[in-house]
Amino acid sequence: MSRTAVFGALAASAVLTGWLLYNQNSYTEPTSPSEHGPDMFVKGMQLDVLDKTGALQYRLSADTMNHYPGSDQIALRQPVMQIFEQERLLWHIESERSAVAETGETVNLLGEVRIRRESTADEQGFVVLTRDLLVKPDSRTAETGHRAVIESGRYTLEGTGLHADFTTHRLELDSDVKGRFDAAS
Repeated sequence: MSRTAVFGALAASAVLTGWLLYNQNSYTEPTSPSEHGPDMFVKGMQLDVLDKTGALQYRLSADTMNHYPGSDQIALRQPVMQIFEQERLLWHIESERSAVAETGETVNLLGEVRIRRESTADEQGFVVLTRDLLVKPDSRTAETGHRAVIESGRYTLEGTGLHADFTTHRLELDSDVKGRFDAAS
């Protein structure tokens, strides 16, 4: 084949490709977001929230995030919330899924929830097992009306209803509280 024939074939291919790309939109109907389905999704989401001084206050991450415009809800799958104090991780909270108000004022950690308080030089760490925890990040508090079990070292406390203050590190069980202390053997 001569150079002219090769050049002509390439030019014809380029024109045909351009024509197809130009007319592609005329073959598909434009769609609008569903009122009930997500209009946005993100994989591997991480949100870092800083205080007025620029210090990390809390981090919210998830495997996936979907935004639903009809309800203005943000749904997270496998969310993890980490609460910091003076740039140090103190609280680690995991759940199966989450619904976050679009304003960010509340984070509903749904399904099984695991709260872990890291040990400090002065205090022993512990784990709280519960479900359906409502977290209010601005006030650094959380609550649930479900059964909660607090385990730390040799003691276990359990009760119905939990109120947590992540600033003062105070947990309160509302009712039906039982405790167990395992003596050293």
